[in-house]
Amino acid sequence: MASMLVIQTAILLSGFWATPAQEPVSFDRQIRPLLASRCILCHGNAEESRKADLRLDTRDGLMSAMRRGGTVVVPGDPDSSGLFQRVSTDDISRRMPPADEGHPPLSQQEIELLRRWIQEGAEWEQHWAWLPPVAEPLEAAGGHPIDVLVNTRLQSSNLTASPRASRATLLRRASLDLLGLPPSPESIAAFEEDQEPDAWDRQIDQLLNSPHFGERWARVWLDHARYADTRGYEKDFDRTIWPWRDWVIDAINDDMPFDQFTIEQIAGDLLPEATDDQVLATAFHRNTMNNDEGGTDDEEFRVAAVVDRTNTTMQAWMGLTISCAQCHDHPSDPFTQQEYYGLYAMLNQTQDADRNDEQPLLSVLSSRDRGLLNNVKSSRAMIEQKIIDKLEGLNPEQPFIVESFGEPRDQYWIDDETPVGAKINEADGMPWPWQSADEEIPALSGELIHLGTASGAGIVRQQYFESAWLPLVIKPGDRLVAHAWLDPDNPPDQVMIQFHLPNDWEHRIFWGADHVVWGQLNTTSRHRAGDLPALGEWVRLEFDPAVVGLAPGDAIDGWAFTQAGGRMAWDAAGVVRADPIESGPLHSLQAFEVAQNQLAQSFMQPDIIEIIRKPRGERTGDEQKKLESWYLRNVQLEARAAVADELASLKELEENETVINARAVSVPVMRAMSPEMERTTRLLNRGSFLDPGDEIQPHFPALLHATESESPDRLDLARWLVSRDNPLTARVHVNRTWERLFGRGLVETSEDFGTQGDRATHPELLDWLAVQFMEQGWSHKELCRLIVTSDVYQRSSIPVEGVRERDPENRLMAYAPRVRLEAEAIRDQALSVSGLLDPALHGPPVYPDQPPGLWQVTYDNRDWPQGPDRARHRRGLYTFWRRSSPYPSMTTFDAPSREVCTVRRIQTNTPLQALVTLNDPVYQEAAKALAARMIHEGGPSTSDQISRGFELVLGRSPDTQELDRLVRLAAEAAARYRDDVQMRDELLAKWPGETPSLIDPADLAALAVVGNVLLNLDETLTRG
Repeated sequence: MASMLVIQTAILLSGFWATPAQEPVSFDRQIRPLLASRCILCHGNAEESRKADLRLDTRDGLMSAMRRGGTVVVPGDPDSSGLFQRVSTDDISRRMPPADEGHPPLSQQEIELLRRWIQEGAEWEQHWAWLPPVAEPLEAAGGHPIDVLVNTRLQSSNLTASPRASRATLLRRASLDLLGLPPSPESIAAFEEDQEPDAWDRQIDQLLNSPHFGERWARVWLDHARYADTRGYEKDFDRTIWPWRDWVIDAINDDMPFDQFTIEQIAGDLLPEATDDQVLATAFHRNTMNNDEGGTDDEEFRVAAVVDRTNTTMQAWMGLTISCAQCHDHPSDPFTQQEYYGLYAMLNQTQDADRNDEQPLLSVLSSRDRGLLNNVKSSRAMIEQKIIDKLEGLNPEQPFIVESFGEPRDQYWIDDETPVGAKINEADGMPWPWQSADEEIPALSGELIHLGTASGAGIVRQQYFESAWLPLVIKPGDRLVAHAWLDPDNPPDQVMIQFHLPNDWEHRIFWGADHVVWGQLNTTSRHRAGDLPALGEWVRLEFDPAVVGLAPGDAIDGWAFTQAGGRMAWDAAGVVRADPIESGPLHSLQAFEVAQNQLAQSFMQPDIIEIIRKPRGERTGDEQKKLESWYLRNVQLEARAAVADELASLKELEENETVINARAVSVPVMRAMSPEMERTTRLLNRGSFLDPGDEIQPHFPALLHATESESPDRLDLARWLVSRDNPLTARVHVNRTWERLFGRGLVETSEDFGTQGDRATHPELLDWLAVQFMEQGWSHKELCRLIVTSDVYQRSSIPVEGVRERDPENRLMAYAPRVRLEAEAIRDQALSVSGLLDPALHGPPVYPDQPPGLWQVTYDNRDWPQGPDRARHRRGLYTFWRRSSPYPSMTTFDAPSREVCTVRRIQTNTPLQALVTLNDPVYQEAAKALAARMIHEGGPSTSDQISRGFELVLGRSPDTQELDRLVRLAAEAAARYRDDVQMRDELLAKWPGETPSLIDPADLAALAVVGNVLLNLDETLTRG
């Protein structure tokens, strides 16, 4: 706390000394920070800690009467103002802040500042962040607006800006900033040769359109969202939520407007006719932790999750540290505990409840599978149109009586295809064995035969189907028929035909030996018709249905062909009809309607059943047309034959779709509770779920937004966050984008825009960018383009002489900052320049090398399942993130555990970081792969190879001194490896990929050392 006071006081004094004597004191810029750092802890918004019932954070409080007489502030009269009297008195017992509590007194400069403000009239100003951003028109000033606003400050401070950086430096800077990856030497060379005026703009367009743009900026958002692949707490079980991460990547690559990006993540499920993607977006708030430990109270951790969602929402979108108000009124910002639970109430009506099954869930396909599924749907649409075109003009109403004969006539049920809707069961794992006829076995009817071969003598082989939509109905005088061809070189011992009625297969007839003993011999369940048929020719097998127990009126919906050993074919199976032959339901819609009571209606969709049950005279024209179209496509034999190829293609597509959908994963998402199940929200005294207080209705903080609807929900909350009237969201997003591109935000405390946070160094610039961001459709890509095309962004990182002494922190941006890369970018860059990086987007998390045993500290005794080489070399964004044990090289470089929302990674510098980049297996592999590239791409000499490595890593050629030092290093290392063969062989034994040939092993090992040095240069790890 003391160090914070010192820092805030220093900031305050810098503002004081920068104010010319004639300029009035600003309450918001100078007095409020003073009161916030020295007084508000005891005289602020929090009633519980407020002393003397005195508030100094509001205008009314500052102008109020004091408890023992007098007024806190009398405008124009410092000596009569109680506040000034108490901070300036020499009486230690009366002086504020109180000395007996260890608070240092105000300095003379601070006292003078307060006196001047009161003397000038004690003008009150609202905290800047609570006011909507206002952009002054800048067109008349000429030049890039960012340059105008920044350069004005530089000129008034007599500071000279640095010149433009070299093209190589600029492209590397922009590529690392926008993609998180370095450019190739070839792209740098092309940019250096491009002398067109719009060369830089075109480079930026290429970067913004790269799919890696979404990966780089998604990494930032994952910190905000506390994304992890596990549930947290003690058990920290795995969680499948990576499809949401992929949604973020795609949303950013598609430049989804930030207002839409916000609404879909907070309340996508509440949008009208919400799509699966919009529901998936709500997984943002399912990144909360889940406690799976036995014996825990689910309600306690459900409440903890809603608290986290409340805090995260306000932190991620509005830059507010509102979490204090969970237990009491916020001590420094004007938010009450009542208002905190008003926000909490909007997030308290979702179905999730800290359950182990993580319900509610959404079935989600990977991006790749969604692409495949879209291809299937496109193909299906094309085929469907072909079917429509082919069926156009076909008549569903063939004559009810086709023809009449004096003699019986065959009506085949199985001929080149199984009956409509038949469910085929492959008893021996084989599909229904249709085969084109040939010279050996010509087809008896049609073009296909049913061919079967048993795997050995006496082995039973069977194919059958059941549940045909349109059964074969036995009529008086009918006989059953099938045709068989037995291979003379390999005949079966027995052939059998079997028939299925609903729930009944006990109707069998066979010829030959009695090997298949299903049913009872000499009964209708196993009737022997005689010896095997003749061999090598088609033989007609015709018999009375009665011998297998079938009578007129029975409806056969299944048929089986069985053989014991041998090879044989079947064809043309069905019924021998007596005169007359009716066209039947397979040919005529009229007959289909007449026979509907005999049909298996399970194959008809409900709307078709409803239509067909209506008398024809009561159907609408559209209903009749719909029925005719369905009948032609699904039933009528002539029509189905016309579109047989298309139907087969559709079936294949359906099978593909089934395979794709089987790969879907279940992702936890947000779903609203039904109105009758909604919870009552209560204020939790001291934040404890065990001590609920008064009932709270959903409402917004009064200072920021009037609650207009009777009971606002998550959708109202989301829309308010991105309302043009919201003073914070656009500013916060703009500031964090600036922070990623310059290393520091215009407001350095990007996590706190409240009264305890820093003021913007360039408030006019912040507001202008915020307004532009909203007016340009909340486009993140346009915001990035606007910033990186400014001269301010393109300046050299080398300051002009004297600038650093006068502006040591570069707050006025006279030169470009040098910023160390983030954890993921350091690793990604090493993999990229070495050629190891797998650039694939999306997909499940991967498991690169990490030290063994790190996961053994938890109770579930799991271990890190190291993945295959290519997966191990994917971008750090895809590394499996376990909250209780994050990937160690990431945390060494300041990555958070993601147990809570993190909007700013505080950068540290420790020896461990150098140990990681020198010794971590990933960086060792990268150094060796870089050595291989140096050999393959650099030329025959060591200096040529090292120069190529320098270009790959830094995007420039080495100077003479740099090259000489690295060549000497390579020579010394090669000599050492020639002396120590064991050390050399250990290094080469773990080479990634094939070890380069035609080079001395000691020289190869030496180049790996050079590669390691290049990857560890300060210039490599820094974006300059």
